[in-house]
Amino acid sequence: MKTFTHKTKLAAMVASAAALAGAATALTGAAAAHGTGEAPSLDVRVVALGHVRGFWAADCPIAFDSATAWAQGDGSEASALYGEGFAVGARELLRSTSGASGVSVVLRFHSASGAAADLERRELQAGQQGDAMSFAVPGAPSVHAYTVRTNGTSTVHVAFTRGTDEYAVAVETTTGAEVGAIEAALGAVVRPEARHA
Repeated sequence: MKTFTHKTKLAAMVASAAALAGAATALTGAAAAHGTGEAPSLDVRVVALGHVRGFWAADCPIAFDSATAWAQGDGSEASALYGEGFAVGARELLRSTSGASGVSVVLRFHSASGAAADLERRELQAGQQGDAMSFAVPGAPSVHAYTVRTNGTSTVHVAFTRGTDEYAVAVETTTGAEVGAIEAALGAVVRPEARHA
């Protein structure tokens, strides 16, 4: 099994992770660059997804308007995103008193098929990173929900697409932690949004 650094694990959680102040300004610029009038709402959506019980935002959301910037040095990830039609994305790091960390993400693609392809690719990659097990989110059948267990950690993912947008939340915790409670908490966060997908 491949050994992952903490940085690599966060990247694998959904899209990689970073946080800087001034995300709203960066996101507005990204929207203007891509001609998407609704893009500024991505920061609002990523914050809403980050309202996981027991977690708080580690910093302001940050926006990226290129696949290269989003991938943060991972050339194969940038290439895949470019091929899927990445337009703009926002993410917010999450922390908890238990030591678990997470990330909420909203990605916008140039087409709905690009968003769906990215969601499918990430789910396939997760299965290669450890022992992956799907779980259901009651009332939201469109949600892709799974937990990946590796040596010492469990990462819980929930994600769905709506049109050209992909929404995801992931939390990484120690294997001994109550993973079922985290699965329920993440499901509760995405359920209201996913019902409209």
